[in-house]
Amino acid sequence: PLKFLWAQKRRAIADLADFTLSEVVCGNESFDRPFVYSAINGWYGSLEAFTDFVRGPLRQDLLNEFSTIHLPFAYYFLMASPNFGRYLDYSLAMWRCDKIPNDFVWSYFLAMGLSRGGVMIIAMKVIFLLVDFFSASPRVSVARTCIQTSIIVMAISGIVWGHRQLAEFC
Repeated sequence: PLKFLWAQKRRAIADLADFTLSEVVCGNESFDRPFVYSAINGWYGSLEAFTDFVRGPLRQDLLNEFSTIHLPFAYYFLMASPNFGRYLDYSLAMWRCDKIPNDFVWSYFLAMGLSRGGVMIIAMKVIFLLVDFFSASPRVSVARTCIQTSIIVMAISGIVWGHRQLAEFC
């Protein structure tokens, strides 16, 4: 579904190049169209000026702004927070029991909570980048979707495998 949504986003922005105001559907044609047209004439001077704005500057701004995914880091942290919170909970439980040395508790929290949370953030970023890249293709087929999904799964598996190898090394 994510790839489909990004492909729709790309298609909608591309369709603005051929925008025609007369083809826009209104909910109540007898009231909405004259009302909207009069507002457009008031703001842009003419219907043609509005159409030129949609096809030109608006489309270009959307292409520049939404050509790739730009999520604030806080969103990635929010997505990783359940994993981070789990290890924080375990670490606090070990710290409160007073039978486990504090250096072990800190090591556990840093190794498990921060590193796994970090890997999760990296994995999500890779997923979004790959889905965005694959959604640029105009052709859709079951085989192509399966191959693309397999590439995404292999990339994430590689990240997780690399993290496990690094964890065993340390």
